[in-house]
Amino acid sequence: MFGLWQSPDPPQPAFSIKGRTVQSMLRLMQDWHRSLGLGNAGLAWTPSPLQPMLLEEPSQDASAPPRRWQMIELTNSAQLRTEGAALHHCVASYADRCCRGTSRIWSLRFRRGEDVHHVLTIEVDPRRRAIVQARGRANRAASGKPLRLLQDWADRERLKLAI
Repeated sequence: MFGLWQSPDPPQPAFSIKGRTVQSMLRLMQDWHRSLGLGNAGLAWTPSPLQPMLLEEPSQDASAPPRRWQMIELTNSAQLRTEGAALHHCVASYADRCCRGTSRIWSLRFRRGEDVHHVLTIEVDPRRRAIVQARGRANRAASGKPLRLLQDWADRERLKLAI
């Protein structure tokens, strides 16, 4: 899941929940979420050789604009923070991995007129040429049409789907 942070040492080794209220724990959690990725501010990396996807879906209502599905690669820490904020998960913590080239993060979203709707965040392991995560809002699993679009993109890009 996006946001599972692995480190050999805990960031606050003396931290304890003893004596803390639920409200104070929630406040600490919110502060932590807001701070995610701030230590990596300004990081950017070169795009992968994978190609973006664009698919236009006509509207049932002739007066409404079409729905434009896009799969785009996120190539800097600001984009990761925006994606994490939109879908309420911790993908911003992946900036170091992206910078090192051990992970690539993609966003499946659709536009209708000027409105942009973030749908899935996708992690690609470039060494395995595999999609290893695809998560929606609050780390929900991919399903339905977004999953079908992801499968089509994976087939086109010759990626394994390992989610």
